Amino acid sequence: MIIDIVSPGTYTYGSLVLGGVLRDRGHDVKITSKLQSRGGTILLSLFSTMQLLDPRIREFAEKEDDVYVGGPVGLCPEMVLGELNARAVVIGEGEDIVADLVEKGPEDLPGVAYMDDGAIRKTPPNPVSKLDHVLPLIPDDLGQQNVRGANVYIETHRGCLGNCTFCQVPRFFGRSIRSRSIENIVAEVAEMKRRGVSRVAISGGTGSLFGY
Repeated sequence: MIIDIVSPGTYTYGSLVLGGVLRDRGHDVKITSKLQSRGGTILLSLFSTMQLLDPRIREFAEKEDDVYVGGPVGLCPEMVLGELNARAVVIGEGEDIVADLVEKGPEDLPGVAYMDDGAIRKTPPNPVSKLDHVLPLIPDDLGQQNVRGANVYIETHRGCLGNCTFCQVPRFFGRSIRSRSIENIVAEVAEMKRRGVSRVAISGGTGSLFGY
């Protein structure tokens, strides 16, 4: 399948990871920070509900036929489906389901929301079976990106023991700490360096919980 992963303006880490999963599944995958496609299936990675109000994103989704939305906005699937022309929204962690999602559709998959006969149907999400993953899909211009001084923020673990009201991490990933292996992290950083990335930061404010 031809699959375009669109991460408007900024390459999100999750979009890189999902791109690697789909690439290794044998799909023709391209990742871009621009609102463009090759006419196939689109995975739209959105990190903020404010992006739902962007007329450029809304127009882009409206003219496409096969759009799936993921990212932190998945915590508000009703809002996403109400604002964008999307076939489904991933409301949990996507690595284990993304291939089946694009190949078979959202029906009966865990952790998705979609319209079913005029009503929104949601299925409960499952945490990914293993946090170590294949090498991400790294766009050629990732080394030119600047997000608070870093080219990219990578993930070392998921979950947080805290319950800060301003933070979505416990709601999205749970309060149990799941960590990647050092080997998996190092292999990822080495590949990013080989592809021209010079500044890698660790995502989140809970780095001390790694390996907890």
